[in-house]
Amino acid sequence: MFQWYVPIVVCSAAGYRCFNSALDVVPIPAPPGKYSGKERHRWRNAITSIFNSALMSVITLYCWFSHPQIWTDPIGYNSVVADAGLAVMSGYVLYDTYDILMYTDLSKVFAIITHHVTVAVATFMVSYETIGIGVLYIGLLAEVHAIFLHSRQLLIMYGISKSSTLYSVHKSINLVTFVVLRLVPFLFALYCFCTMINRNFFALYYILPCSTAVVCTLNFVLLWRLLRSDFLVTNGKDGNILED
Repeated sequence: MFQWYVPIVVCSAAGYRCFNSALDVVPIPAPPGKYSGKERHRWRNAITSIFNSALMSVITLYCWFSHPQIWTDPIGYNSVVADAGLAVMSGYVLYDTYDILMYTDLSKVFAIITHHVTVAVATFMVSYETIGIGVLYIGLLAEVHAIFLHSRQLLIMYGISKSSTLYSVHKSINLVTFVVLRLVPFLFALYCFCTMINRNFFALYYILPCSTAVVCTLNFVLLWRLLRSDFLVTNGKDGNILED
């Protein structure tokens, strides 16, 4: 394991928490209504999530285009930048889990917490054994799509009508990137973990395919919620597809 993994995870979680808290003092116009009051935490969480997605997108794309080994040997690929990126991502997952549970009942966010726990376990195991890091970075292409997923939340919070041109264009891009940059990479990652992990790594051989299958299932559920909210139902609630 990268020797600075745990310190980076701790610093990352603390950094995201500080970023979240700083949103209450920086001059950013808050959305109207409940999101400037009792549910302001959801607005802060959405902005922090976009920041994380943008940061991880940069790291992921850098690794993709500067280290061709990801393409040719996703199981054996490793680099200091990739290790550090996984540590930063783990710190975000730790922060986000705390932030969500601090304000929301577990029953409403069970799918998100399941996703976070599964990702944290898989990331730690891969980082510890330094096997399959390239596969994780294939899956981390989902962070590019996450920019559109979380910005969708902000559009709704700021009262942008679903019938507006801005929202119509955004929901189309969101759906395309969901399939191309989230579902397809996750399914390919599932294929890699099911076919390329050596049986000698007993825990990885069984846990990684199972954890990736769980993440894939949760994302199919998320896709259905997105389709139902943006394309099938015209008079739904606030469209918060990340909660049950």
